[in-house]
Amino acid sequence: MVQFNKYADKTAGGIETHSTPFDSAEFDAPNWATHIREWGKSPGGVIVPAQFDEYGNKKVAVSGSDVLNHGNKNVATAGTAVQIDSQPCKEVTIIAKRKNRGLIYIGGSTVSSSSFGADLAARDSITLKVSNVNLIYIDADNSGEGVTYIAI
Repeated sequence: MVQFNKYADKTAGGIETHSTPFDSAEFDAPNWATHIREWGKSPGGVIVPAQFDEYGNKKVAVSGSDVLNHGNKNVATAGTAVQIDSQPCKEVTIIAKRKNRGLIYIGGSTVSSSSFGADLAARDSITLKVSNVNLIYIDADNSGEGVTYIAI
């Protein structure tokens, strides 16, 4: 094991080394570059190491609500990104309405039929871990088509 208890900042004058608020953090030597890359600053500016589960996946604290919410959203004019309504959540499942004739495109604020994260045919669904449903935008091939969603 290799122990790290310092981090380096590149400054105008070169490299400056600082102690972290932790006595030490142990990392497997073969993965040291990954661990160093995963360090980040908390909102208070304190350097903190990332947390990983037993499979090597980075742990992410998901905030949101414990209340079950649902709703629907249509795209009034095809080719226009539409933001889904605000609902705090931890996870949301978006379902393309069963009467849709074309595809629904899921993504961020710039979603379109040529730039999207997922495309859903009628009755297709996608589940996303987000803190609010309003982080998701939709677009559609046909005006008036849309999605339903259920979030917790």
